[in-house]
Amino acid sequence: MKKISLSVVLLVMGVLLLSSGQALAGAYDELLPEAVKGKPFVPSIKLRVEYDDNIYTTTDLEKATYGVTEEESAKFYLEPKIDLHWLSATSYLGLSYQFSLIYYADRAQDDTDMAHDVLLDLRHRFSPAVEIAVRDLFRHSEEPEIAEQIVTAGGMRTIPYQKSGEYDYNRASVGLNLQPSPQVALNINYANLMIDYDDDASFYYDRDVNSIGGKLQYIATPESKINLGVTYADVDYDADALMKDSESIIAYIGLDQSLTRTAVASIAAGWENRDFSDVDLTEDVPFVDVSLASKLGKKGNGRIGYRYGLSETEHASFGVEEAHTIYAGLNAWLAQWTSLHVNTSYEMGEFDKANIIAGRGFQDQEEDAWLLGLVLRQHVSKSMYLEAGYRHTDIDSDFAGSAYSRNRYYVGFGGIF
Repeated sequence: MKKISLSVVLLVMGVLLLSSGQALAGAYDELLPEAVKGKPFVPSIKLRVEYDDNIYTTTDLEKATYGVTEEESAKFYLEPKIDLHWLSATSYLGLSYQFSLIYYADRAQDDTDMAHDVLLDLRHRFSPAVEIAVRDLFRHSEEPEIAEQIVTAGGMRTIPYQKSGEYDYNRASVGLNLQPSPQVALNINYANLMIDYDDDASFYYDRDVNSIGGKLQYIATPESKINLGVTYADVDYDADALMKDSESIIAYIGLDQSLTRTAVASIAAGWENRDFSDVDLTEDVPFVDVSLASKLGKKGNGRIGYRYGLSETEHASFGVEEAHTIYAGLNAWLAQWTSLHVNTSYEMGEFDKANIIAGRGFQDQEEDAWLLGLVLRQHVSKSMYLEAGYRHTDIDSDFAGSAYSRNRYYVGFGGIF
């Protein structure tokens, strides 16, 4: 429970830091949604009724192995949440806790799942040129739906889709933002990712990832920003016998170019090197991330992009996979009180036989993963809405028994009080 202790320490630091002023005003006010501005204590709730056609989140092979026959069920969600916000002219502290309860109408052995999420967000500006940002997300859950929530635009997946069971997930980060001149900005950050399943046979998945990176940005013109970046990461799996521990370095140069008042194109290109010292294996691949982001005036925003690089894999015979990822997101107001939210990513994973760390005779393999989320919301007021949504997960794999598909349809209610 080291991560919980870290959260407590950071929370105490934040309270001491902000004790000199708690007026709800200042530069960090834009961090809060309109419905919660001016409210230091914000309780909220989500209710949802869902149909899930693959409640066990397992592959066809696992279903056959463990004798699973029931695959679908109606589900009922209850998600109360509490948000606390403290703001001053130079500081922001946010702390939230969410409890999730899922009841299954048709699951024989266990008809409930629960999850606990705690998020800490701390920002402080020492001066106009120096800012620190601390963030910690901890989750304890009985169902790995986090896979579809943690993947962000442009990000590789950081947790397997197909592993069922109770697990802990924690991602903590500390960032220092510096602006020594009007044309130069520097970001230095450290992050730790922890994934820990209770299952004794989960050594394919359990790991700690520590990374440190920096990004130097030069504002050449108001429309053009040149970026230089480097990231070092150390991946440590719980099982030494797995031999998937690695060290990697990504270095890149990039450009953010404003095309119009509302559209920005970004490109980053470089190189990634990953070293598996336990098995004398090294991977070198190009690193590319290209995206286009645009505001839609007062009607929302959108983003589309492509990324290529290395990603952790749940297949023990391979160190990593080379992944082409196409991602897109859209938030749009269709009418004054109606909004549409779309997020999708399509990952094309390639497993090179030269990257085998366990001698099982595998040849080149491919595995594609598609995530899609659609939500239509009817806002009853600024603080309450009705919604209808659809989530799709699909894995098309060359590995025997690893094909996987899941569809979820739901209607729900959300309210802030």
